[in-house]
Amino acid sequence: MSKPLPVGAVTYTSTSDEFGAGTTYMDESTGKKYVWVYNAGADAIAAGDVCGQATTGLASGYVSVTDATLLDITDGTTVAVLVAGVGVGAIAAASYGFLQCGGYSANITTGTGVPAGVPLICLNGAKVATDATNTHPRAVFGYSDAADTDALGTGWLTHCLYTTR
Repeated sequence: MSKPLPVGAVTYTSTSDEFGAGTTYMDESTGKKYVWVYNAGADAIAAGDVCGQATTGLASGYVSVTDATLLDITDGTTVAVLVAGVGVGAIAAASYGFLQCGGYSANITTGTGVPAGVPLICLNGAKVATDATNTHPRAVFGYSDAADTDALGTGWLTHCLYTTR
């Protein structure tokens, strides 16, 4: 069950776990869902980064954009990331902050040339969403809304790890 989003919290970060890592929050005014996370990777998370579940302890709410610490799945051919959400602001390594994990996002870092209406996945630590048509259906985390031409896409986050909490 999601809690109401604290006012002004979306881009808030901290070095302590103030909201409980893995706890989801709903912005009732926009229908967007957020999750409070710990950046367990060595790299900072930027707005738009596609973030995966971290392998570090596999604790709830531990995420990463660092290839070496991402939990990957494979369909035997393609390695993809289990996506936790998309960065809404900068989160330094070893810090806490919010990811968007549900609803419409106008800020998804993508590989160029992602067409409208296709499923999105993140391939092996790339930090970017890519067209998942005909590949790896278990790793889909959302759907593109419009064709992207500049490595910044829009879409619906429907199947992130924390979407249904």
